[in-house]
Amino acid sequence: MKKRSRHYPGFRTILLSFNLGTIVIVMTVILVFFAGLYKIIYDMQDRIQQYILLNQLSTEIKNAEYQFTLFFNEYREKSVNPLTAEDEAQLTALWENTYSIRNQAMKTAAQLESNYDRSPQKYFLNRGIIFGLEFINKTCNELLNDNFSIDTESYKKYYQIIKVFSYIENYSSNLYLTAAVKNDVSALIKNIYLTEVFKRASICIFSLIIIISIFSTLQITKTLGKNIQEMLQEAENITNTHFSTEPLKLYGPRELIHLRDKINIMKDSIRERMELEKKVHTQELEHERITRELEAARYRALQAQINPHFLFNALNVTSHTALFERAGQTVKLINSLASLFRYSLEFKNETSIFDELSFVTRYLEIQKARFGQRLSYSVDCPKNLEKIKIPPFTIEPLVENAVIHGIEPKENGGAVRITVKQSYEHKIQIEIQDDGCGISEDFMVYNIQKPENSDKKKHIGISNVIKRIKMFYKDAQISFRRISEDGGTLISIEFEAYSDSDAIENRMEEKDEHDNFNC
Repeated sequence: MKKRSRHYPGFRTILLSFNLGTIVIVMTVILVFFAGLYKIIYDMQDRIQQYILLNQLSTEIKNAEYQFTLFFNEYREKSVNPLTAEDEAQLTALWENTYSIRNQAMKTAAQLESNYDRSPQKYFLNRGIIFGLEFINKTCNELLNDNFSIDTESYKKYYQIIKVFSYIENYSSNLYLTAAVKNDVSALIKNIYLTEVFKRASICIFSLIIIISIFSTLQITKTLGKNIQEMLQEAENITNTHFSTEPLKLYGPRELIHLRDKINIMKDSIRERMELEKKVHTQELEHERITRELEAARYRALQAQINPHFLFNALNVTSHTALFERAGQTVKLINSLASLFRYSLEFKNETSIFDELSFVTRYLEIQKARFGQRLSYSVDCPKNLEKIKIPPFTIEPLVENAVIHGIEPKENGGAVRITVKQSYEHKIQIEIQDDGCGISEDFMVYNIQKPENSDKKKHIGISNVIKRIKMFYKDAQISFRRISEDGGTLISIEFEAYSDSDAIENRMEEKDEHDNFNC
C-alpha cells in the first residue's frame, strides 16, 4: 500500500500546484496587459511632449524675433549720436538676450521628432526650422562683425532675418503642427483600438480565470468532502459494530488514501477482536459466576470464625445473672444477646459504622454485666460519619481482644474507648484504646500486607479483620501500638471513606479473584 500511495500526489502538493499555477497565469496576463498599456501610454506621452515642445518652440521663435527687432530699433535710434557707456551696456544686454533665446530655440527644435521613416514631412519641416535658425545666427554674427553700421547692407540683412523668422514661425505654428496632428490621428485611432482590445481581452481572460478557479476549488472541496463523508460513515459503522459494509475504496490524495486504508485495517482488526471477545465472554461469565459464589462462601467462612466461645460466655453470664437478680436486668441482657445473635446471623457484604458500633455497644453491655465495675467503656462517633460503610465484624473482634486479653487479666480491670474521626481529606480513622496489659512484642508493628506471618492460632480474629478490611478498602492501614511501658494498647484503622455503597461494591469487584484467604 505504501508503494502504491506514492503514485498519488499529496493533498499539499495538489493545493500548492493549483495556487502556484493560478498565480503564474494571473501574473503572466497582468504583465502582458500592463506591457501593452504602458507602450500605449508612453507613445501618448511622447506625442504630447512633441506638442509641448512645438508650442514652446513657437513661443521662443516669436520672442527671439521680438528681441532682435527691439535691439535693431534701439541701436538705430542711439547710433545717431555717439554711444555712451550706458548705451553700449544696454545694447549689449539686449544682444545677449536675443542670442540666448535663439540658442534655446535651437535646442528645442533639436528635441522635436525628426525620424524620416515615421514622418518625412515632419522631418523636412524640422530641418527647415533648424536651418532657418542657423541662418539667423549666421546673419546676426555678420552684423556683429560689421559693428552694426546702419547702412543699406545692414537693412538688407535685417529684413532677411525678419523674413526667416516669419518662415520658421509659420513652420512651427502651422505646417509642423498640422503634420503632427495628421500623423498622430492614425496613431491615436490605433491606440484607442488597442486599448479597447486590451480591456475586452482582460475582462474575458480574468472572467475565465475566475470561472476555472471556482470550478477547480469546487472539485477539490467536493473530492475532499466526499472522502471525509465516506470515512465518517465508515467510522459510524464501526462505532455501531456494523462490519458487513464494503471496504473503503482507495482514491484521492496520498494522505487520504493512506487514512482510508488504515480505517479498513482497523475495521478488520476490530471485527476479529470482537469475534474473539464473544467467544471468550461466555467463558468469562461462567468463571465470574463461580468466582462470586466462591467469594461469598469465603466471606461467610471468615465471619463464622469470629471467636465462637464468646457466645458461650454470654450465655453463661446470662444464666448466672438470672440466678442472682430479678428479671429486669436479665431481660436487658437477653435483649442484647438477641441483638448480637441477629447481627451475627445476618449475611452482609457491608454495614454502616453506626450499626457496627451498636453491635459493639451490645457486646460491651454484656461484658460489663460480667465484669461489673472492673469494666468501663465509651463510644464517640460524629453524626456525619455514622453512614460510612465498613465490613461487618470489623470493630467487635478488636474490642473483644482488648477486653479479654487486656482488661480481664488485670485485677482492677480497665476502660475501653472507641473513637471514630476524620483525620484529613477523606481519610477516616477508627481508634480502639484500652488501658489493659498492653500488646506483646510480636504485635508492636503489624503488617496488614502479610497477615499470614502472624500467629494464626493465637490471633485468628484479628487476622480475619485485617483481611476483610483489606478486601473492602485496598488502601486501609491498621496499626497496633503499646501506649506505655505500664500497658495500654491503641489500635488504629485508617482508610479513604466511601459513603456510597455502589462505589464500595465497585472497589470490592476490583480485588484480585485469586487471593488466598487463610481462615
